[in-house]
Amino acid sequence: MVYSPGPDFEQRLAAFASPTFERLRPGQRLVLSKYGADHLDTPDLAIEMPTGEGKTLLALLIADWALDQGRSVAYLTGTRQLAERVEEEADKLGLDVVRFAAKDYGGAKLDDYHQAQVVGVMNYWVYFNSKPVPQPADLLIFDDAHLAEQPLSSLQTLRIPDKIGLARDLYRTICDFVVAHTDAYPACARCETAQRYLGRHPSCCRSVTGQRFRERRMMPSLSLYTSTIRTSSGFGPRFEIT
Repeated sequence: MVYSPGPDFEQRLAAFASPTFERLRPGQRLVLSKYGADHLDTPDLAIEMPTGEGKTLLALLIADWALDQGRSVAYLTGTRQLAERVEEEADKLGLDVVRFAAKDYGGAKLDDYHQAQVVGVMNYWVYFNSKPVPQPADLLIFDDAHLAEQPLSSLQTLRIPDKIGLARDLYRTICDFVVAHTDAYPACARCETAQRYLGRHPSCCRSVTGQRFRERRMMPSLSLYTSTIRTSSGFGPRFEIT
């Protein structure tokens, strides 16, 4: 078995000859060293660093290394503005990226991304939707991973309003089902009891019954999270920055 040393990220940074990013900070050096030594094949990895410690540069260097391995890379952010900021940082580094936005893909940009020639930068909504244009990447980078919750959960959410008619019948049928199978929603149980014995919802429950019931809250967060990760190889890998 031939030993293959991990990537030398300091050397890779120096090769860019970026006037903005001349050397790694101690914290960056430590994280990248640990990543290169122990986590190149880790399917799901979260890296947490204080604000201002240069997490974006870490992610870009890891993305650059992944491209050299022939792997496509998608760098996901919470907003379009954050995607633009990542694009600016990549330009300062000298790393080729393409930024995707709604109705802004461009045939050449998509081809370069799909062929692992450049990093695809976009917000979560562009990547996670019912009809995504960019294909699943081999490596996903989550910038501020907690911001992915809304677009991910929206794909697994069924909203049923408590309105007079068939919608209310369906709403209450589902509420009965939830109450019968879990005690995790005591407010829902109180409302159903009040409806059954009082014939109406008490005021303390109106704020609950007047809201849309979300089917995704019946699912464990882990199941929701992993079932919606789009990568070309199935469920990973993904790389999170928090």
